[in-house]
Amino acid sequence: MQKDLRYGWKSLKLSYQANGPSSLLLIFCTIYEKTLYSLIQVWLLARLLDLLSLSTDLTLINIFPIISTYLLATVIKIILESYNNVKETYNDTKLDAYIDIIIAKKLSELDPATFENPGFQSLVAQIDGVKGSIGAHVKRLTSLIDALVKFTTATIIIFSLFPLFIPILLFASIPPYLVWHRFRKITWPYFVEKRSLLTRVTGYIK
Repeated sequence: MQKDLRYGWKSLKLSYQANGPSSLLLIFCTIYEKTLYSLIQVWLLARLLDLLSLSTDLTLINIFPIISTYLLATVIKIILESYNNVKETYNDTKLDAYIDIIIAKKLSELDPATFENPGFQSLVAQIDGVKGSIGAHVKRLTSLIDALVKFTTATIIIFSLFPLFIPILLFASIPPYLVWHRFRKITWPYFVEKRSLLTRVTGYIK
């Protein structure tokens, strides 16, 4: 877990260096679309139910704040979705180009004899595939942040009514983590070590 967090943090730093604040804004877009927008909807529904319980003779003026808040939240969601759809691919391409520049700069500083080492050739092949893994680390860190926001908001909502459900939420989050952690450990070598062999073979064929 600590190793994953360290890789995710370093990948996010690279993404920020390549794309600037837009990389952080994309994380906020994901959190808003998946978590905050649904939380706003639940809160507005609770407000409407409170008004209905207090009075059955509601007018448009009484529920206008709820309607306007919902419309504003929806407009923000649409804007963030559009921004995310436009910038995500652009940022990924820009991050790949930024990594290529860093790799080329580092390789240009090495002694030419280093490139004749077979072990170094395998390392270079792994470097060619590192761009996709960095993007995957950023997405995994984004999912982790979103999950923490979901857990925090769910805890706040449930705490006042059903405090005994909080341990249940905590234990319910453990199996998915174990499954995904196991899945990552099994599949990760195919994205790095084993992929480098395929990259080298492909390079020789070309």
